[in-house]
Amino acid sequence: MNVTTHKIEVEILLKKHKHLRDDDNKLWANVCFKHCKKLGFKPHEQTAMEFLALLSSGSLPSFESISRCRRKLQEQHPQLRGDKYQERQGEQKKVIEQIKAF
Repeated sequence: MNVTTHKIEVEILLKKHKHLRDDDNKLWANVCFKHCKKLGFKPHEQTAMEFLALLSSGSLPSFESISRCRRKLQEQHPQLRGDKYQERQGEQKKVIEQIKAF
């Protein structure tokens, strides 16, 4: 995993596409689409099974890595935060209490 490369990719996507700032699934899908094309995978022509084989081989960045990059970038750069950022921060205390109670 190249964290620097992922960070740059995620930052570019967050700057260019505001709707990705609040949706890790869409963000990850965009990153994977770009990586697939770089690897010669033809997303519009190949099967889901072929995509899953590519994913399971470790050739694509993990969802967790992309999500982690997004969170860190939004922490450091307020202008990259989405509409739901403050809402998620407000839920933080509740989640911490739930985890402690677990």
